[in-house]
Amino acid sequence: MIGTLLIGRFGHSALSAWQIVNQYVLLFTIIPFGLSQATSILVSEDKNKTIIITQKSIILVTITAIIAGLLYISVPNLLAIPYLSTHAKSNLNELLYYLKPFFQIMAVYQLLDSSRLILIGALRGHLETFRIFLIGLFSFWLIALPISQYFIHYLNWQALSIPLSFSIALLFALVLTASQLKITLRNIYATKSSLPK
Repeated sequence: MIGTLLIGRFGHSALSAWQIVNQYVLLFTIIPFGLSQATSILVSEDKNKTIIITQKSIILVTITAIIAGLLYISVPNLLAIPYLSTHAKSNLNELLYYLKPFFQIMAVYQLLDSSRLILIGALRGHLETFRIFLIGLFSFWLIALPISQYFIHYLNWQALSIPLSFSIALLFALVLTASQLKITLRNIYATKSSLPK
């Protein structure tokens, strides 16, 4: 939503390309989102298997994200065909100019987001939700938006600034979420080892 508002200022071709790409990103996010929910349930049932459950889920979502990324990179014009029939031919070249790099950047975004969603599911299984919320706020509002404005105004990267800054923020969110899971697991194992046998 925020990305759409920010990209809209660069014209209807950039916005159209962004919307086309986001349709596919949302479609391919369903798999990691579902596996994140499953990870959350499985971890809540057996916290001792958090690492195994999380690793299996990350492998599955990584495979799907790689497949999606290969589609994004290899056939972006083909993916756009269902959306191009109503687009004016005079603006088609400009739309395609944005479409390819948007798909390329979002291929990386999708790969990072898939793993992040699984880690969030594992943390939810441990009832760790507030810190995840803070990580999301921090990453997108305090990293993505300032970086996007820097890219737009100082580097003059225009519409490409938005998906690039979102991907950078997502990388920070992924690292922070993984660190939070590591801290959570370390605290659980420390508590178990301090209990009398």
